[in-house]
Amino acid sequence: MIGEPGNNATHIYRDDGTDWQLEQSIFPDDLANASNFGIAVAIDGPTAVIGASARDCAAGTDCGVAYVYRFDGSLWNAEATLVAPDAAPDDRFGGAVSVLGDLALIGNSCQFSCGGSGAYLFRHDLGVWAVVEKVQAASTGFGSSVAVRTDQLLVGAYAAGIVFVYSLAATAPDCDCDSTSNACEIVREGAPDCNGNSVQDDCDVADGTSPDCNANGTPDECDVARETSPDCNANSTPDECDVAEGSSPDCNANSTPDECDVADGTSTDANDNDVPDECDTHTPPFVIEHPEDVTACGPETVVFKVKGGGMQPLSYQWRKDTVDLAGEEADTLALSGVSQADAGDYDVVVTNDLGSTISDPATLSFAVLGDVAPEPTVVPKNRYLSFIAPPTPCRAAIRVRLLSLQHPNPPNVDCCPPPDFSGYEEGPTCTDPAGCVRWVGEPRRYLEVQELPGYGTFQAARLQCTPYYRDWSDVGYFSVTGAEIVPSSVYEVEMLAASCQGIEETCAEVSAPLEIATARWGDIAERRNPPFTGSQPDAIDIVWLINKFKAAPGALSNTVVQLRPNVPDINSDPNALDVASCVDAFKSRAYPFSGPCPCPSDVPCETTACATSASCIGAYGAGALCVRTCAPGSPREGEICTQNKHCGACLGGTNAGATCNPNSCWQGNCCPGGGTCAPGTCGAQGYCRDRCGRCAP
Repeated sequence: MIGEPGNNATHIYRDDGTDWQLEQSIFPDDLANASNFGIAVAIDGPTAVIGASARDCAAGTDCGVAYVYRFDGSLWNAEATLVAPDAAPDDRFGGAVSVLGDLALIGNSCQFSCGGSGAYLFRHDLGVWAVVEKVQAASTGFGSSVAVRTDQLLVGAYAAGIVFVYSLAATAPDCDCDSTSNACEIVREGAPDCNGNSVQDDCDVADGTSPDCNANGTPDECDVARETSPDCNANSTPDECDVAEGSSPDCNANSTPDECDVADGTSTDANDNDVPDECDTHTPPFVIEHPEDVTACGPETVVFKVKGGGMQPLSYQWRKDTVDLAGEEADTLALSGVSQADAGDYDVVVTNDLGSTISDPATLSFAVLGDVAPEPTVVPKNRYLSFIAPPTPCRAAIRVRLLSLQHPNPPNVDCCPPPDFSGYEEGPTCTDPAGCVRWVGEPRRYLEVQELPGYGTFQAARLQCTPYYRDWSDVGYFSVTGAEIVPSSVYEVEMLAASCQGIEETCAEVSAPLEIATARWGDIAERRNPPFTGSQPDAIDIVWLINKFKAAPGALSNTVVQLRPNVPDINSDPNALDVASCVDAFKSRAYPFSGPCPCPSDVPCETTACATSASCIGAYGAGALCVRTCAPGSPREGEICTQNKHCGACLGGTNAGATCNPNSCWQGNCCPGGGTCAPGTCGAQGYCRDRCGRCAP
């Protein structure tokens, strides 16, 4: 240990077997700059003493103090501040220090006459450092150097060239009379002192200071404190002693007092006679914990449990609607793959030699599949369907039926007929291998304005070819987009229960359908078509789209104003091309995009690498796309992306779940409202997909 008083610092080094390595530098935060912290240092085992001889006190300047630190196995922590009880100005107490075990000797280092000249012996006892004795001598500089030994104190007076030697016989107890002080036996020889009273444990036990009921050489209070021996009734006596001495009965011979078995629920005591029921031969059966109601979602495993009490042994018989269930004779009933036929009331008959009792019934019921609800204020959109997922806390899938695609009312002008998507309309014209239905994928949260995280967010999902089952109860209001969502069209949205998985085409557990119509091409503002069939779109639509392009306050949501391309990019803002599309629609031009494509896709997933869409078009036809996705481990893994910011996600805050990138926080906080950004990575390699952005399988 090396002091650096000029910087009020002390440095502790430890030998690692090869070299001395700095372990810790200590800079107390309660010292004035001129305190001389580190002017004298001493260390013994886990105890270090550091002098600060220029520390001021209430009596004046340069009174001095000493600091005690203790090592906990990883850090040196401040334990105590030692001061002279008769501190006086210019004493420079702490100018000399020494430590041995629980003894510390602190000297004054003043060069001339000092009011409190001397050396002070402190002892650590029961967690407190206290002055044991002050030694003095009429010699200039007395206390300028000090040392404490096993049986002696040494105090130097530098001006006189004298060392004074004092016997520690009176101040160093030796409880076992072996000529070695208690402190040295504890510190130097490792004698245990579990209760920290500076007396070896064997002395505490031998002189009766601490009982040792189990004769293991450790005071009972230490057995209890260290949990070497349990003390369930908190009487400071190990449980095995309570039992052995007969002060606490142990009728079931589990080495735990009966009152504790009852108190902690290990044993029941139905008649409150402080005797565990298993030892009591007079207690009929009773139910401690009744089975609980269960609401099932589909073919899953349901478990009912019961806890009985009373004279042992107990037997059980489960019943459904008061009829015995053959072979169900345990305290747990597990029903696998439950269906509606299993719905009913379940109870259990608990029996012992003194009689029987019946538990309260527990009802097994099935969650009612909720209906998809319309958005609070219906706003027909060009490229999105918006609705509210029901709060049913069960796995389900959301199906979108393509009923009528691109049938504007009134019809387009003769020059510009709408594209023919009838092959994807459910009914006799459908040629789609998937039956002209699509499925809603994973909903995620997106930014309304990419460079303004504080502008707000919206929740959206993409359509896909295969059913996606999840618990939708935490989703609420959201929107769906895809190449199949086109203007002047009609769709049905319905929810299928988890029991439909694998048999979606014939399953009957389907919610009532919600019909949703999209707006006329380019119509984004009031008055919308539908329901109005007048001349739409008009100049007002163009103005509102420009407002969104400028991120003006109060602008419409992306779900309302986004018009292009064939597969809307949820991660992008409306731009000048959307404005141009709205102008074309104002000029009565027809919907310009290629629309739906067959499901399943004819493009194999992650097979054809690409850098641009041009190579994909050559391989898979017009409209094929080159797509990058968020890398594995990203919060939005698998999401279509063009930048890393599309793959991160806000944790908490007002934008919880929205995209973010902590290395590109555009304007202000990436995740406003106290959120933090979990970063993600957009994969470097792109792969070909069809013109709907999909691949197979």
